[in-house]
Amino acid sequence: MFISLKSADLSVKEKRNLAAFPALRENDSWNKNFCKEFSAWFEDHLGFREEFINIASWTKFTIFNQSPSEKVHIGKDGWYFYTQDYNIDIAQGNYPITEQLLEEILFCHKELQKRLKEKGIEYVVILPTSKVSIYPEKLRIGKGKVIKTPVDLVADYLEENSDIKVVRLKDCLLDEKNDRQVYYKTDTHWSHAGGYAAYKQILQKFKEWGFVSTEEMPVETSFYESEAMGEFEDMMGIKLPKEKILFSDFKNQRAQANTDAKTAVFKKILEDEGVWHVDLASLYTNSSSKSKSVMIWGDSMFQPGRLVTETLAENCSELYYIFASNDGPVRERLLNELKPDVFVYESTERYTSLVPARILQYLTLESKKPLGEYKNNFEKIEFVNDNIYVTVKNTSSASWDILNEVRLGIIYNGNDTGKRINLPVNKTINTGGIYTFVVPKTLIAGLEQNKIEFLMLQEGISYFEERCGMKNSNGKLLR
Repeated sequence: MFISLKSADLSVKEKRNLAAFPALRENDSWNKNFCKEFSAWFEDHLGFREEFINIASWTKFTIFNQSPSEKVHIGKDGWYFYTQDYNIDIAQGNYPITEQLLEEILFCHKELQKRLKEKGIEYVVILPTSKVSIYPEKLRIGKGKVIKTPVDLVADYLEENSDIKVVRLKDCLLDEKNDRQVYYKTDTHWSHAGGYAAYKQILQKFKEWGFVSTEEMPVETSFYESEAMGEFEDMMGIKLPKEKILFSDFKNQRAQANTDAKTAVFKKILEDEGVWHVDLASLYTNSSSKSKSVMIWGDSMFQPGRLVTETLAENCSELYYIFASNDGPVRERLLNELKPDVFVYESTERYTSLVPARILQYLTLESKKPLGEYKNNFEKIEFVNDNIYVTVKNTSSASWDILNEVRLGIIYNGNDTGKRINLPVNKTINTGGIYTFVVPKTLIAGLEQNKIEFLMLQEGISYFEERCGMKNSNGKLLR
């Protein structure tokens, strides 16, 4: 038997850090968990471990036609689909989108629109679809039909309840699908054909809204066939055959990427403000265009190389791209110093449920202030139809609301799970006010009830003083 003596390492196949070799002593006392931690280290560092993982993955995939990774669904005809973030549920009509979530999305977009309007900046929301919305017939589950999905529901809600400018991309992708493959089979992202179709739809809407000169024409491009391999090969830890797919070849670009001093200023601001993935940020300048400058706050669907950003830059005087899908909210300084004419919020479909939290990162970054006094009394906890109803009373001197990010948090076995229940967007709990949070049973699925506690918190500032656990057998609250 062979053992790797490395203390800790990264497993590329499993995309996780392996267990570190435990210390015998911690904080001047013996480590009580040494045996358990040593067992985890031993199992993670057996000799030829990576080779065994490769063999197991190959066997599962080749012999049993099963995915070696829970992150990937093996579809039909060589198609693969990402399973995380409720992605498969989109095609089944089971994505967790509620009226309350739609209200929160609307509220956050309207607040962001209002902040930008005060700076003279136009606001646009672009809604890319997940691959499952365009190719549901390639899944091995479900009815295989195109249905109404989260992007449709959000676009309808925004347009019916606000004047926010929304770019829908689903229909143009479905139309293009009749002639060309618009998403990779082995990846979550759209192909160059899909990206080009999205670009033309965005350009059309930008012309309608006066952001782009009517003289601007879509970039002309030709397509050529080549081979590619997407991200699912690494996720599954097996070798997949390369897929043949069309790539774009557009020439005579007018927009220049990352070539002047303003790019250095742009990236320096991002670095100073701690924005994530500065390496992916790009500034395109186009002196031949009379159109407006655009800043895109987006995810990997608009990342340079997907074709949308670089083609749209051909029709803008300046175009900024910032990869900000996770922990990189756009800072006030970016808007104040760079002064774009148009600000674009873009987030792919499977992240619909995360939209309020992501926009609130920006909205509260400059305006959120510590409440100063953190008190709450738990009135009662009860079960109704397997959901948990947690009633709290604000006994502090400050009001609670969503813009101050006051939320109900879930603690499990003494640790913060990161799971939250928001206040409604139109609700303020003043001093002495009472409010009941509904905790869906799905949020605590798999957790032992006697280890669950609730507490109020102001996100990023402080936990409140009191915790409250589930009811015991006598119906009393566990403190």
